[in-house]
Amino acid sequence: MKFIILIISMFSSFILKANSIETTTIKIESKIFPKIALFEKNIKYKLEKHPLKIQIVYEDSTKKQAEIFYDEINKNYPNNKISNYDYILISNKIDKLTKSDIIIVVLNTKSLFDKLADFTKKQHILSFVQKESYLKYGFAISIHIRRKIIPSFNKNIIKEQFFDFPPPLLSISYIYSD
Repeated sequence: MKFIILIISMFSSFILKANSIETTTIKIESKIFPKIALFEKNIKYKLEKHPLKIQIVYEDSTKKQAEIFYDEINKNYPNNKISNYDYILISNKIDKLTKSDIIIVVLNTKSLFDKLADFTKKQHILSFVQKESYLKYGFAISIHIRRKIIPSFNKNIIKEQFFDFPPPLLSISYIYSD
């Protein structure tokens, strides 16, 4: 009986620690993703005409993470301003996609990745994913969080979609290529 209680308590602490790590990762990404988007020259040009439209896309199983993302972006960038640029933040389920400037992907189901990647390509939307391994599905940017935080760019998508980032940013980034 003591053994079972020990196993349950170890498993519970592991789950709590995993949730804490995930929340910390989301906090980091919620600060960095919008800032990276502002480096893209076409987006900066669009900001002269309208606010940056950020869309967080989720599925039922990732709704909680999407809510954390939403809250963290609003907390990091109060008054709907990122570096003196206005932004509009929306959160949509995968089946209610709308046109936006950037999409933050909060999905787990790999079968949904193709649908979303196709949408971002057709609409010319800069996409951000939480895991670097998801870049292979056709998303543009992720970040590598270890000792340092390093942006990861999908070379093929950046080239295909004519996204224009400054060379100094690309030179310090990881470049993913199929």
